[in-house]
Amino acid sequence: MFAVRAVRRQVLGAGACRFGTRAFSAPQVQLAGCTMSGSSVGLEFNDGRKLEIPAVYLRDSCRCPECFHPSTLQRRVSVLNQPGITEVEEARVQDGALSVIWKGGHHTELDAQWLLRNTRRQEQPVTSWTAPWMHDNLDRITFGFQDVINDPSVCEAWLQAFKTYGFGRLRGANLQVGELNRLSEAVSIPMRTTIYGEGGQMTFQVQSKPDPNNQAYTADFLGLHTDLPFYAAPPGAQLLHFIRKDEVGGASLFSDGMAAADELRSIDPEAWKLLTTVPVVFEDIDPSENPKYHLEASHPVLELDPATEKCRAVHFNNGVRSAILGVTDPEVISAHYRATALLDKLLNSDKFLFKMDALPGDVWVFNNRRVLHGREAMSVTSPRMLEGCYFEWDDIHSKLRLLSKRH
Repeated sequence: MFAVRAVRRQVLGAGACRFGTRAFSAPQVQLAGCTMSGSSVGLEFNDGRKLEIPAVYLRDSCRCPECFHPSTLQRRVSVLNQPGITEVEEARVQDGALSVIWKGGHHTELDAQWLLRNTRRQEQPVTSWTAPWMHDNLDRITFGFQDVINDPSVCEAWLQAFKTYGFGRLRGANLQVGELNRLSEAVSIPMRTTIYGEGGQMTFQVQSKPDPNNQAYTADFLGLHTDLPFYAAPPGAQLLHFIRKDEVGGASLFSDGMAAADELRSIDPEAWKLLTTVPVVFEDIDPSENPKYHLEASHPVLELDPATEKCRAVHFNNGVRSAILGVTDPEVISAHYRATALLDKLLNSDKFLFKMDALPGDVWVFNNRRVLHGREAMSVTSPRMLEGCYFEWDDIHSKLRLLSKRH
């Protein structure tokens, strides 16, 4: 039942990541005892951990073929509105697992590992960073483009680091359009479709263009922002592949919005409250003679996780902030402008603003709902060319779960 588990260790070097494995036998966590307590079952494990689990959950979680389809891996039986189906006749420990006999004779068996894995919330590790920290540690979250494609261990390490820091760099992509498609296909993470695909493609090319339909397609300075807040669900992650770069200017700018939001909360709670509660309308209008889109959505600048009341998403884009007001109270509007200005000042401060030139073949990867990005101005004749795309966090987490099952 318990396999040997491989532990991945990252060996850090200048601009490179290497990985080793060491194997050990995982301790066999088993169920040591169980007791009935009203409509719940109390569980005690051989490592000292204790749980109290409602009987209705245990019946709902039965994995026998009658209750859980063996090929679709989906529930076949509903415990809702079925009187008596969740009444326990007997609960006991059998061979280190929980065995429950229900009223009517149905039998459920759940092993200790399954119970521990599914009844404890899996916290998502998130680590905030500052500009000095990123300058010192960028190599730690830099991975070889080809290594990510070819080695599942490197792919897992990359995605885990990306989830933790919301930022990372891949190096060594070929200097041609299509590398992001190759990455997407190799790691089985689909691209998100948006209005900015080139000729029906899933990617978009960022370069100075005549009559641009987006600020990114100019040579101007591009202030810190998150992409596409005019969607009700903005893209989760963005990848930017540098194919050609500038000789002078055009340096990339990044800032950890969640770290700045935490700083704002500590120095000005009222400003933080305004940015977490007042809706802001964002819109993007096709400027062409025959427009194909007019997108509009509203979000607070700082979106909170209702369970933790911590910032889980940042929606900040001066270029596409609509003239439509989300509120009408003049005092609230003025105070909101002041609060937004304070956040902007923090984001662009020496503490948080990270500036770095990318090399051709580099791919910046960043959490579009957390890390704001921008660039310095460049020449109007700049040869700079990037290809970009978006991933969604649902697909990234799905890939990580699949990779973790290899251990």
